[in-house]
Amino acid sequence: MKRIWKLVSTRGRIGRLRYFWLSLLLGLVELGLCAALLAVIWAALSLKLMNSILLLCVALMICPWFIWSVLVSIALYVKRFHDINMSGWYCLWMSLAGGSATALNESLACHSLAWKSVSIGLSVICWVLDIMLLLKPGSKGQNRFGERLA
Repeated sequence: MKRIWKLVSTRGRIGRLRYFWLSLLLGLVELGLCAALLAVIWAALSLKLMNSILLLCVALMICPWFIWSVLVSIALYVKRFHDINMSGWYCLWMSLAGGSATALNESLACHSLAWKSVSIGLSVICWVLDIMLLLKPGSKGQNRFGERLA
């Protein structure tokens, strides 16, 4: 149980390789959750059992796992920023840029070329930061966020 809570903790640092593998594992868990949700909805539709109570039960079973995966994802970003001796608050800027790009893509305002350009620019910023987190080595030895993990 202590290891599960350690995943959500934003204290400390995490190296590139561990960050990569945990992010990959987290993505697979999220993919599995989406597949399970779609399978339940598809089965309910094919059996003509689709009602609000069934959807509520499925949502109540799967939502805590999605919330947990979002918290772990944020913690991984923060720990990785800590490893390169940057504040974990950069994770907030990264989330805002990604969320804004998604919102612009889904909004009606994105039909103009200017807003599409802004949306693409924000997406590129997120990709560049992601690649930086994967490729930039952590600071050697101890930094202001703690000792480097072995």
